[in-house]
Amino acid sequence: MNVDDALLVLDRILAPYCLNNVQEQVFRHVWEERSYTEIAQLIGYDSSYIRDVGYRLWRKVALALGERVSKSNIRVVLRRHTHSLEQSPKPLTELTTTERELMNWLALFPQSLTARELQQRAFPQLSVSQILELLTAMHWRGLVSKQSQGFALHPDYIDSQRLSLVQRFELSLYSKDLEVITLYPLTETIAPILKNRLLGHFGSPEPLIDYLRHLQKLTQPWAIATNSLHLLIQLIQQQKGALPTESSDLKILQRLIESERAGGLATWDHQLLWSNNLLCQKMGTTKQSLRQRHLADYWLADELESLRQDLQQRTRIRKQYHGWLDDGTFAFFDAEFEAVFLTDIDYQPIPARLVFINEIQSCQPPANLLSPQQRRLERFGT
Repeated sequence: MNVDDALLVLDRILAPYCLNNVQEQVFRHVWEERSYTEIAQLIGYDSSYIRDVGYRLWRKVALALGERVSKSNIRVVLRRHTHSLEQSPKPLTELTTTERELMNWLALFPQSLTARELQQRAFPQLSVSQILELLTAMHWRGLVSKQSQGFALHPDYIDSQRLSLVQRFELSLYSKDLEVITLYPLTETIAPILKNRLLGHFGSPEPLIDYLRHLQKLTQPWAIATNSLHLLIQLIQQQKGALPTESSDLKILQRLIESERAGGLATWDHQLLWSNNLLCQKMGTTKQSLRQRHLADYWLADELESLRQDLQQRTRIRKQYHGWLDDGTFAFFDAEFEAVFLTDIDYQPIPARLVFINEIQSCQPPANLLSPQQRRLERFGT
């Protein structure tokens, strides 16, 4: 994938949002693996400004995709997303307007819907038997699946159809052309996705809530739109109340200090931000040395990603795994992990993890397994 292909993928992910000139230049240079300092010198801006442009761009992509995105992993993220698009069904063509509307309504709800429910919600001009006939034909074409309680979208089309609806909602809100939001209810299936994309655009909850309240005044004649905006505001206010603060950061550190177990605090860009004295003793090294580690060098392939996915499903897990204790010692680990959020310099939430070590036992590494030092040499090419 070259940089122009990557930009096309990025445009699709962020639609209807478009990159400005500086964002595009930063992305192009990042794709060529240049540092923020080098980019600033090349395009004539202060390096701190370029770093901020990059941070905000990765945050928009992260909110759109629902995963951690940074300067160091943007290539991997876009390639993986491109692969998933290539594996997904081809764009829907040759559908009638009614069939498209049926697909949209089935995408709005997590549960299946009966022909009668669809008639009552959106298709009063059609009889139940007509809707049932359409759904049955769509079932044989592989567009919907027949279930005991009605019909649902075929799994191959769920993600693309919901993303299409979210983008239509988003464009409707930005442009104040409120036709979409007066036609479709905002449901629990797509509201959280839309909320994250809007927050990525506005940057913080307060201006977004003000904007949505302004739109509520414009949509008063349409109850469906007013209710949808009310749901969005509620979701944003709930997240606002759950955002981490400097105080919550300190409580996390206090837990590490007071713990009777070896513990540390790490981010998903493979940095150990803080460790207690017991962890240093168990690892046989200093806090400064631990902070300088690139944690991915010490884990087996895919183990960290597996841990990240597990912590997205459950906030606390106990995990037994193998990895490197240091450059020369391979070990078995028994540890407990907890998903937490920290605040960055802009008071935005950053996903992180707490770890408390129960047991470490040295053992023999698998044959031909690269050591952390060999991984570093491979990564930096020196």
